[in-house]
Amino acid sequence: MNPPGQPQAPSLLPVIDLQRLNQQERVAQQLRLATQEAQHPCDLENGPLLRFHLLRLTDQQHILLLTLHHIISDGWSMDILLRELSEVYSAFIQGQSPTLSALPIQYVDYALWQRQWLEGEVLQKQLDYWKQQLVGAPPMLSLPTDRPRPPVQTTRGTQQSLLLSADLLQQLRALSRAENVTLFMIGLAAFQVLLMRYSGEPDIVVGIPTANRSQRELEGLIGFFANTLALRTDLSGNPSFQSLLSRVREVAFEAYAHQDLPFEKLVEELAIERDLSRHPLLQVFFTLQNTPLAGLALPGISCHLIEPETLTARFDLSLLLVEMEQGLLTVAEYNTDLFNEATITRLLGHWQVLLEGIVRNPDQPIETLPLLTASEMHRLLTEWNNTASNIPYDLCLHQLIEQQVAQTPHAIAVICEQAGTNHNPHVLTYGELNARANQLAHRLRALGIGSDKPVAVCMERSLELLVALLAILKAGGAYIPLDPAYPTERLAWMLTDAQPTVVLTEQRFLAHLPNHGQLTLCLDQFAEVWTSRPQGNHKRLPCAHGSKQSRTNLVNTTLPDHTAYVIYTSGSTGTPKGVMVSHRNVVNFLRGMDEHIEASTPGIWLAVTSISFDISVLELFWTLTQGFQVVLLSIPNGSSEKGIGFHWLPAGRVYIPNPNKSSGNALAFSLFYFANDAVKQTTADGYKLLLEGAKFADTHGFQALWTPERHFHEFGGLYPNPVVTSAAVAAVTQHIQIRAGSVVLPLHNPIRVAEEWAVVDNLSHGRVGIAFASGWHTNDFVFAPNKYAERREIMQQDIETVRKLWRGESITLQGGTGKSIEVKTFPRPVQAELPVWITSAGSPETFRLAGEAGVNVLTHLLGQDLDQLAAKIAVYRAAWHQHGHDAQGKIGNITLMLHTFIGTDLETVRETVRQPFRAYLRSSVDLLQPLARSLGLDINADTFHEDDMQALLDHAFVRYFESSGLMGTVDFCLPIIESLQT
Repeated sequence: MNPPGQPQAPSLLPVIDLQRLNQQERVAQQLRLATQEAQHPCDLENGPLLRFHLLRLTDQQHILLLTLHHIISDGWSMDILLRELSEVYSAFIQGQSPTLSALPIQYVDYALWQRQWLEGEVLQKQLDYWKQQLVGAPPMLSLPTDRPRPPVQTTRGTQQSLLLSADLLQQLRALSRAENVTLFMIGLAAFQVLLMRYSGEPDIVVGIPTANRSQRELEGLIGFFANTLALRTDLSGNPSFQSLLSRVREVAFEAYAHQDLPFEKLVEELAIERDLSRHPLLQVFFTLQNTPLAGLALPGISCHLIEPETLTARFDLSLLLVEMEQGLLTVAEYNTDLFNEATITRLLGHWQVLLEGIVRNPDQPIETLPLLTASEMHRLLTEWNNTASNIPYDLCLHQLIEQQVAQTPHAIAVICEQAGTNHNPHVLTYGELNARANQLAHRLRALGIGSDKPVAVCMERSLELLVALLAILKAGGAYIPLDPAYPTERLAWMLTDAQPTVVLTEQRFLAHLPNHGQLTLCLDQFAEVWTSRPQGNHKRLPCAHGSKQSRTNLVNTTLPDHTAYVIYTSGSTGTPKGVMVSHRNVVNFLRGMDEHIEASTPGIWLAVTSISFDISVLELFWTLTQGFQVVLLSIPNGSSEKGIGFHWLPAGRVYIPNPNKSSGNALAFSLFYFANDAVKQTTADGYKLLLEGAKFADTHGFQALWTPERHFHEFGGLYPNPVVTSAAVAAVTQHIQIRAGSVVLPLHNPIRVAEEWAVVDNLSHGRVGIAFASGWHTNDFVFAPNKYAERREIMQQDIETVRKLWRGESITLQGGTGKSIEVKTFPRPVQAELPVWITSAGSPETFRLAGEAGVNVLTHLLGQDLDQLAAKIAVYRAAWHQHGHDAQGKIGNITLMLHTFIGTDLETVRETVRQPFRAYLRSSVDLLQPLARSLGLDINADTFHEDDMQALLDHAFVRYFESSGLMGTVDFCLPIIESLQT
């Protein structure tokens, strides 16, 4: 019988018989039962807080499951419990009464004494020390995590261990004796160095345990006496490790002298602002165990301890050191909602390297102590530095183009249309371009042009311009681009500075070019008609170089270190300066482009950059070395870009660089199917438009095709489930990326999301990506009304679940009988990592969360202007950098949705899109509500009538049409594109 008011303890030992199972089933069952028992909560009010279960494996083999709540026990208590259990068992089998030592006090006596003792002056002295020690301490250690911190702290965790050699342990012990510190202090100091190197923060707070049994009467008592101490160490100034040990020793000694204040009381007294996402004051923990846990010593029975798999983590990261005969065991316990297994494996490797560096040279500054493992050093110094490639350093730029000419002489090389005209474009094949460049090159050679001789070029964008540049290179000269749009004074200065031997220009620019004695050739004034047969409707230009000149390649006299061109700077910091670029530099750059731009199937490249800028080398010359068709848009000097048509653009793959492999501000365009105007087309027509549009985008250089997920209103009625439409797109395309924008994740089971999209990933051979959203309309949550209030938190958690399943990891769920089940998804996807976007209507917090998580952002311009968007992107990039994603070589993408309708007349476009766009705005509460509030309106109020709604929609349409989409004519929309690019 239990005393009145005491919890009822179990009277029998439950026995679970597993003898009938085979070996494999028995092992699986015992693991499941142990895990289930460990996760079964204790009833703190009624008990029991101590539970035993016996698993019978065979007649001679048993497993005793011992479960107790931490509130009644600490590590010290476990030794006492196992020792006393051994004594009681030994006495029992011998038919004797156990003779356990009488306890001088009970735990309740200790608790009462502590409460009475820790008050008044004693309490104040303890508080004063800790307040002084922790004032201004950072509230959080910013360790880079693999996932954003959940809004509410979780305890899901696991462990990894690493056994360090006995030799290293002996060296650490020797160092502790030499420095007059304990092994614990060396471990703590090293751990703080590791945290400092990972976080970049010199102010490190680490939690450590203390037994808190300074009175002899407490040594044999079972109960929770342990306390947590927050040890704050200043690592600033890059001290040597020896110097740091002195700091750590002082901090530790003072902390132990004030160890009686309970940590919970300290947090309360410090009035720390609580954050549900993290542990207060400290998020990392360190301990050293210099004696292994005592086992059971039962007569006639061979016993050993089995440590169950840890599935919880109290802190973000805890490091436990255990001194053993075999060496120093390091156990890392970590929160699996923050860290991946590979990250902790890497951290433990760095820990070992750090300790080895410390014992090798303890006087080394902590910021230069080694961290990288041998394999990482090899990867960094050898593999990543293995930049050797098959670059033809003995060839010049024009020779690479001549190689392509030999391969595809009859393929179209360059196409040119003059803006504002209705004429068919002019074209040259590779063979024709080479022949005409040879004719001019021979003429330049006759004029004395050779290696490193400067030749200025002042011409409009035309076929003749490209012929002139190539001819100068073939002759051995270095071209100097002179933009006809430059002021006369700037052109005069450049000609004076460069002193070109020859200037190639056109008759109309002569008055604009001061004559400094150089020879000037007007390439449009001595042309002879080229009589070769026209191809299709393409018009052949006159040959501007005289048919008497040879059309064969010149004997090359140029070396790779000779100058290919001279580009002048803008002069913003003074006068313009000419930068000489050699053929070797150019060839190296072009081969670098080969590695970073996928061009296995040459297509069509629109060259739009002035030759006065280096990027024109990529557009004009790299493309020609790869067999592209280069499209030159000619805009006459002084005219506008109005009238650009491209109605003649040939069918084929219009090339856009892959932004995942290239860098810079290049924009990649995608198709985003979102709205359906149900009045004007049938459902079948809508799906036909989707599939035909997908096929067009697939063969014309678009990067991706997006389909949405919408619910319960007609406007988006074509797309209730994007995985279905995406599977159809996968079946009719080969190249284009297939993306969902956006899956409302709180409405779905993340397992189904991972599995269904893995199917599409297989169908498309690895082309899928998913944008996730927390929700659009309240009515959508008829699927899961209980999730609406916490939809954003649920989305964040479920995104990580989907990503984990996609990587092939398992998650633990409860089965129909309440048992824990390990779940993996099938089929396995093609891509190792799922490309993920988070959809944002413009909240800076969402941009920050995406940056922390290392995922992309999908957003729009409705309700935010470009300056506001730029500020949010800056928040995203800062969070991305802070969490180390750029160090991993990852690139974060911002995908911008722009409602698009291009026509030839602005007003016609405006009237065409008015009703569909207004219908879309009306369907989206998230767009209308902020706009209404800015006008002092409440669309949910009883006084808000249909007339008010129509007026609001009219206002919204005018505002968003002008600033938030690509709706209008080409020349109306081009400035928006330019603004986005900058």
